[in-house]
Amino acid sequence: MNFLPLLGNLVILGLFIFIARKVFSGSRNQLTKGGGIRRFFQYGLLLALTIISGIGISGLLGRFLHIGTTIYADRAALALDSSFTLVGVPLYIATAMWTRSTIRKDPSETVTFGWNLYLTGVSITALVLNMNSQVNLYGVVIHEDPLQGSDIAQFIVWGAVWFFHFRLHNKLGREENTVGDHLIGSLIGLGFSFVGLITVVEGILRIIFPTETNVTLVDSSDSLRSGLITLLVGAPVWYVYWVRTAAKAKKESIWYAYVLLIGVGGGVLTSVIASSITLYSILVWFFGDTQSESAAQYFHDAPSTLAAVLVGLIVVWYHRDVLGRTQSTGRTEIRRIYEYVIASIGLLAAVGGITMILVSIVQSLSKSTQITGPQSSNTLIVALTLILVGGPIWWIIWKSIQNKVAKDPLAEQSSLVRRIYLFVLFGVTAVASLISLITITYISFNDLFNGEIGVATFHQARFALGILITALFVSIYHWQVYRGEKHVEVQGMSEKSSDERQYFFVQMNLLAKDVEEFIVAVEKYATHVRKVKGCERFDVLMEADRDNAIFLYEVWSDEKSHDAYLESKGLADWKLYSDPMVSNLEVKRLKSTKD
Repeated sequence: MNFLPLLGNLVILGLFIFIARKVFSGSRNQLTKGGGIRRFFQYGLLLALTIISGIGISGLLGRFLHIGTTIYADRAALALDSSFTLVGVPLYIATAMWTRSTIRKDPSETVTFGWNLYLTGVSITALVLNMNSQVNLYGVVIHEDPLQGSDIAQFIVWGAVWFFHFRLHNKLGREENTVGDHLIGSLIGLGFSFVGLITVVEGILRIIFPTETNVTLVDSSDSLRSGLITLLVGAPVWYVYWVRTAAKAKKESIWYAYVLLIGVGGGVLTSVIASSITLYSILVWFFGDTQSESAAQYFHDAPSTLAAVLVGLIVVWYHRDVLGRTQSTGRTEIRRIYEYVIASIGLLAAVGGITMILVSIVQSLSKSTQITGPQSSNTLIVALTLILVGGPIWWIIWKSIQNKVAKDPLAEQSSLVRRIYLFVLFGVTAVASLISLITITYISFNDLFNGEIGVATFHQARFALGILITALFVSIYHWQVYRGEKHVEVQGMSEKSSDERQYFFVQMNLLAKDVEEFIVAVEKYATHVRKVKGCERFDVLMEADRDNAIFLYEVWSDEKSHDAYLESKGLADWKLYSDPMVSNLEVKRLKSTKD
């Protein structure tokens, strides 16, 4: 069983999480810290040498173990492994010593984007290669596959590389800089565990409820063994990265994005798709054209879809329980994204089902065929399935959203996510209506000018008519919703709800002799504070006609980050330096009008 495509997709999605974390989180200030070119070269070289050395050592070690092959087989590969080891290892040691010296001279190096990207890249790469070797080694035990020395070597070498860098990242890195690494690992572990558990449940169902009489118990348990291998590889990774680390991390936007969009959203999407397939199969069996007389053959795929529904619901339940334990009272944009995405999926499914029914009605009227005939019954069942599954999802989520609008109109109607949702739905359906109208007009005029207009024209335009009717209704409804709130000014994206932010206004009167020195110093200090975790704004202002009156406007993401700033050494040093220059200081705590 080839797991590399699954690993590749999970790693790509995980890297997206890491980059998004660095771009949208408070640590994004590290991207602009000096020494970028040097770090790019230094950490890029260290990353390449780590991988090269690991490949070379694992290759030679696998040949030394020579289980299943001879040490001199494939001499070109032997030459490559030897070259990687003899050249890569000494250069890696030299570059690692250079990096160690750099960090000792400047401990702040450990919070830079380059260092954390290196640690994340190496640990995730080593994790993927180690997991691949685990799959092969478990195959030896469970599937009785031949044992290969290369798998043992890969497991040892890349396991050691992963362990060293994972521990190093947790030891030297701040929590906000390691969360990206932890979430990528959590995603990989969750993906493997998810697929493995589905396959295990499918295998159990096939053993309990065999769908084909000619399938033996050994054949039915094959998927069970494959799923067990995937689960045994993924579950420990998920436990280490999620249960022991990421689940206990500070709850920020990227954390909520993982739990809501990947955990809850992914589980919901899997369950909805699988339940739709199951419902469709049942309806076709009772009311449609199965083209099969055997229930065992027809429901051959039922165990896999039922397993997906069950495991998807377990994933949803777990991540909703995690959210419930966060005790978060604020409503963030990430939560809104989740709700509007789920509502969109439900709406599109329901609209697609209604469109298919309208097309079938037009087809039956224009061709004088029965709408419930054998050729159209399965189409109607597909449409009915989409409506039965998508309609309730959209209605429940959308009703919940509208209840929140009624409860706090300004907070919801000023949301950028809500405005994008309304614009996209109105825009897409309006364009679809326009294209459908043009299509209908073209077909009508084409048949008119050719003297062929009639019932056949109606039949030819059936798809455009179905799309036009449903798109018009959707477009008009969302336009009316938008009209009722277009006067509300849209607020930008934020990872914090308004009631969590801390606002401060500081007024300082300076001694006349220290004004120029203080202004230069406070501008430098403000640059430093803007890089502090949780600082969203730090403005330095002065009175227009009085140079010795200085004002600070501060916005902090939450009380915890502001309290940490008040206890920081940087603030203590600043007060020690600036207090002799200030004759009077007054601090005012502000609050938002939305609170």
